[in-house]
Amino acid sequence: MYLMGLMHGHWTVKPEDANRYDFAPDRSPEPLALGISVVVPAKKIREVLDHPELVARRADAAREEARRNAPTPT
Repeated sequence: MYLMGLMHGHWTVKPEDANRYDFAPDRSPEPLALGISVVVPAKKIREVLDHPELVARRADAAREEARRNAPTPT
């Protein structure tokens, strides 16, 4: 199994607006999902995560975490 992308966003139709749309024949009392969203491809997510500045920040944070968790002499 592979990550293909990240879905972002969700549009719903309020029950009181359901009669304005042809896709809601049952007039459900619950909000209806439009089935429309934006998907960010995994390749683009990887580009952001692998940006040199972010890689350096993660390395700095890991070093700081290791320093804070290092055993102290007693």
